[in-house]
This record gives sequence, C-alpha cells and structure tokens, in this order.
Amino acid sequence: MPKGNPARRRSNARSILSITHWRRFATHRIIYLGIAGIFGLGIIAYFGGSPGAGGGPMSAAGDGADAPIATVNGVPITRAEYERVWQMARRQRPSGSEAEAASLQGMILGSLIDNAILQAAARRQRSRVSDADVDRAIAEIRKERAGAQTKPLSDSDLLALTGSASMGELRDRMREQLVPRVLGQALAGTAKLSETDLQNSYDEIKVRHILVAVSTSPRPAEHSLPDEQARRKAEQILKEIRAGGNFAKLADEYTDDPSNAPKRYDPKLKKTVPAGPAKGGDLGWYRRGGGFDKAFEEAAFALKPGEVSGVVKTPFGYHIIKVDAVRRNLPKDFAQSKAKLLDDFRNQKASEALQQLLEKERKTAKIVWDDPSMEWRYEYARANPMGMGMMIGGAAPDAQDALLARTRTYADAHPADGAASLVLGQMLYQKYIMAGLSLPGATKQPPADRSKLRDEVIATYENALKDTEDTTTRMTLARLYQEAGNKDKALEHYEMVQRLLSWDDTPESKYTRQQLQQAFKELGKPKLAAQEAKKVAEISERERQEAKERAAQEAKERAEARARDEAARQQRKANTPGDAAKPTGDQGSLLTPPTSAPTPPGP
Repeated sequence: MPKGNPARRRSNARSILSITHWRRFATHRIIYLGIAGIFGLGIIAYFGGSPGAGGGPMSAAGDGADAPIATVNGVPITRAEYERVWQMARRQRPSGSEAEAASLQGMILGSLIDNAILQAAARRQRSRVSDADVDRAIAEIRKERAGAQTKPLSDSDLLALTGSASMGELRDRMREQLVPRVLGQALAGTAKLSETDLQNSYDEIKVRHILVAVSTSPRPAEHSLPDEQARRKAEQILKEIRAGGNFAKLADEYTDDPSNAPKRYDPKLKKTVPAGPAKGGDLGWYRRGGGFDKAFEEAAFALKPGEVSGVVKTPFGYHIIKVDAVRRNLPKDFAQSKAKLLDDFRNQKASEALQQLLEKERKTAKIVWDDPSMEWRYEYARANPMGMGMMIGGAAPDAQDALLARTRTYADAHPADGAASLVLGQMLYQKYIMAGLSLPGATKQPPADRSKLRDEVIATYENALKDTEDTTTRMTLARLYQEAGNKDKALEHYEMVQRLLSWDDTPESKYTRQQLQQAFKELGKPKLAAQEAKKVAEISERERQEAKERAAQEAKERAEARARDEAARQQRKANTPGDAAKPTGDQGSLLTPPTSAPTPPGP
C-alpha cells in the first residue's frame, strides 16, 4: 500500500526439513517467513540459495563448538547450532557480498533466538509433539524428497539428506522443530474453529479513511504534524463529520494519505500533476487480515455500513474511518473446497497466534551476547536496512540511528572485521544521500557537515576493501572521491573496477561499464572510456542477437502450436459425423444398399 495508508503489520523472519511442509502450515507470508527463519533450510529455500559469502565470522569468545554465541533467557545458543545452518547456506550459494552474508547470518541468529523463545513458551504451555506427529512429518519428507523416484526415501537416504547420525537423532530434531506448529495450534484453539468461522473470515468491508499524519511516522507525509497537534486536528475533523459534513469531501480536503490524490510526473511541465480525481478517502474493499494496521482493522470491522469511527491511532498518525458497505465474498468453489479451505484457515490462525506470541516474548527476552561479532549481525538483520524483510520489516529512523551508533562502535573497536566496515559504510552512505535531499520533516544538513559525513564514508569503505572486494562498493567509493575533487583516487578505484570486470562480459556488467565510460570521460581518460564503450557495444549487440534468436524461436514454437491445433481440428472433424456422412439422393436412402462395399478399416 502506498505510504501514508494505514500501517501494514510488520513482517518478522533450524532445520533441514522440507519447506513445503511449512508452506502448508503457514499460509500467511508474515508467519511463513518466521517459520522459514526458525528452520534454517527454510531461509535458503525462500531465497533460492543463500547469499552468504566466504566464511562465517570468527568467534571472539573462542572457536569451540560448544562455546555459546549468546544465551536467551539463560539457554545457550552454541556455535555448533549456528554453524550447522550457516554451512548449509554457504553450500547452497557461496557467492555474494559481505553485507548480504552478514544479513543472512543475522537472520539465522534471529531464527535460533526465536526458536529458543518458542521452545520455552511450549514448555510453559505444556505443548507436546506426539510420536504420531513425528511419524507423519517424516513420512511427508520421505514422499516429498523422493521426487521422481518410484518409492519413498529409505532411512539411509533420510539420514544422508538431513545430516543425522541415526533415526533416533532425526526424530529428536524433528520433534523439536514441530514444536511451533503444535504450540500455534494450541494457542489458536484450531480444533474449535468451524465452517461458520471460515465463512465469517470472508467478510469484507468497503472502507474510507481520513489520515492526519504524525511527524514520527515511519514514512512521514508532506504535512505531518507533532503527535498532539495531529490528534487535535483529527478530533476537529471528526466534529465536522458528526455535524453532518460530507466524509468524502472532508477526506479530499484534509487527508494526508498521498494515495488519495494520485499524481504523475509531467516531463513537459517538469513537475508532478494530478493523475486522476481524488478518491474521497476510498480504500476499496478490504478483507480481515489483508495487511492494515491491527488497530485500524479492528476499528473498521467494528463498524456497520454508514457508521464512522472515533479517532484511531496507528504508527502513521490519527485516522477517522467510515464503512460504506459490507459483503461476504466466498470463493466460487467454496462448497467443493471447504475442507481444504478450513484446514488452511486453521493453519492461518495458528500462524497468527504464534506470531503474536513471538512479538510479545521478544520484548521481554533477555539476550546476553558472548560474541560481539554476532551481535551486530543480529541487530543489522533486525533493523533490515537492506529491505530483506525476513524479521521485523523496515526499522524506524530512531532504530536505524541506534543501529548505526552500535555498528560504528563495534567497527572502530574491530577494524579487522571487514564486513562490519562494509555494512557501516553502507549505512553512512545512505545517511549521506538522505542528507542531500529535501524530505518532509527533515532538515537539510549544511555542506560542511555533509562533507564530513562523506569523508567518514570514504574512510570506512577504504578499510572494508582491505579485507574484501565488492565492485559496487568500489564504484561508490570512486564516485565519492570524484565528488570530493580527488581525481587521482577516483581514477585509481575506477581503474580497479575496470580490471575486476576484465573477464566479465555478461549483461549484468553492462550498467557498471556504462558508469565507467561516463566517469572516464569526465576524468579526461578518452582511451579508457573508449574501451568501456566497445565492451558496452559488444554486450548490446549480443543482447540484440539473443533477443532476435528468442523471437525467432518463439515464432517457430507458435507456428508449430498452430499447426498442431489445426491438425487436431481436422482430426476431430474427420471423426465427427456430419453432412458428408448423411445419405443423400445421390447416395441412396436408408432403404437402398450402397453401390459398393465399404472400405475395410485400416490396421
């Protein structure tokens, strides 16, 4: 949903089990990602391979397998637990940047921490996984992993697949990994959910809203206000509505939701212009669980058609909500599919209950870190600066600032950790870019302060590139040197990128080569620019040829498909009794035998 709309709930992010099993269990993406995180291979399956690069971080507390990385409410998370999942991730896809690797490492740590939290909660709830649950899960793995084989996987196949020493060990691990499912079902009371509950879940509302945005919003709107001022303004608008004011007109006048008045950029006028009429606060039809903020959703579904809510607070600001209509939108195949739909619905409710428990327990969990190199990775993944969405979604500005301060402190104390310097540099660079923009609620930094920030980015990236290589980072570093007027250092890094790309003529390198070509022109290096121009032309020509070949192949396949369809049509026509098969005057009547014997059927 466009920024400024009701806040969507944030998505949160050990095992080598089939993720298909958990897709079936967790039908909502919000908890599917959480479950995927809890089960290490789930992370890998979700990404189609881990982006981990190189080895995992070295332990500051020692390399022993039993050495704790951290303790969660007194329960240790050992390096062996972490390494088992991380090594699987590296085998899946050993390439990628150090920053991507750090984020994945942090997500693995987050999944282990969440698992420890859930295990403790299950003990308190006395949720137990039965032998029958384990048997069913193992049978499902046998069947799913068999693939094209005609028979399920054997015990030895299963042990090799899962890295287990014995079936007993596999069953113990399986039992532990099934705990979240059983816990979620117990919390949600899924056994009591009926077909009536399922039908109610398809109720939808046609909803409007007026948003008065607050300046502390994760995505501040253009006219955001401090919290108290925003609340008073919303209350005043509500008074106008109660006095008979037209909700749609007042929404067009007052709402801070930018999606209410669509705009587009007009290249001729060189400015944004309206892209259609204002919507009167209309958000369209909405089904419960569709992603709006929980407070907004609960308030909206409590309304009858025509009713208007009071002032409702979400992270985006203060809302006034109106419901225009209510309907029940059952799937067309509901009657035929209701058994499966009910099963999915129960799984969904179990997932939501489990997610709510995790969100609550995370707030009070006591995490003590024994390895500081892992702590910053965990915090980095939680703050989600790379938009990877596996844990808690995009962080608020104050959380980003706190992460920046912690990472800076760690990187200063551990200059040999190149990944930390690389990640710190990325966060500082993002801050540098934002400081040069005019954004709502933001104060543009003076040039001197921005230059100081640029110098810190340069120093941080230089330190990072001592221990790792990253083409994107080096290109950014070169541009920063160029902006600072240091042409020699800029050229040094641009030439290094050119050398790194000397073997790479893939389409993926084209954009970087175009950037190099422009940079060499600006720095007065026409020969180097010509080299890149030649490479770009070669890649472009190869792309054109490949596109031409694809088009020809597609045309051939379409022609073959048409020919097959025509042949099938002619065959059907030949096999269908029609006028040609009916007797006519020339052929005689039903009372007149044919003048010649019928042709015998072919072989």
